[in-house]
Amino acid sequence: MTSTRKLREKLLELKSSMSWRQITDALYPDDADKKYIRVILYRIACDNYDPKDNRMRARLGLVKRYEVYECERCGVVHTTGCGSVPPPPRIPPRHKPRPRRAINLADAGSAAETIIQHGGVAYALQLREEIERRIEG
Repeated sequence: MTSTRKLREKLLELKSSMSWRQITDALYPDDADKKYIRVILYRIACDNYDPKDNRMRARLGLVKRYEVYECERCGVVHTTGCGSVPPPPRIPPRHKPRPRRAINLADAGSAAETIIQHGGVAYALQLREEIERRIEG
């Protein structure tokens, strides 16, 4: 695989000593449709033509072209993230963070009530076991 610029340089170098038919036969000996390729090679060398079709680029041994989009924020094509503005934090739609609740630890009854109300009885029991395990360990 090569770039169009390198192919153009090679074609112009060969053009000084060969005809377009000889150049096509030398570069693409196995291609059946040499007449069409000869025209494309001439356009690449003389008109600075750059083939857009990836099938034609593959036949010529050129690197594929990929469609890229510019950044919506700054208008530049990036290979990594946009450095001009930090991206917003991504939160998966199913796993939104639960709202935080203030728990008054000075009043144990109030704390237990808040935990049971917002986390459920099973969560309160699990939390109690975890606290006891940490105190013992």
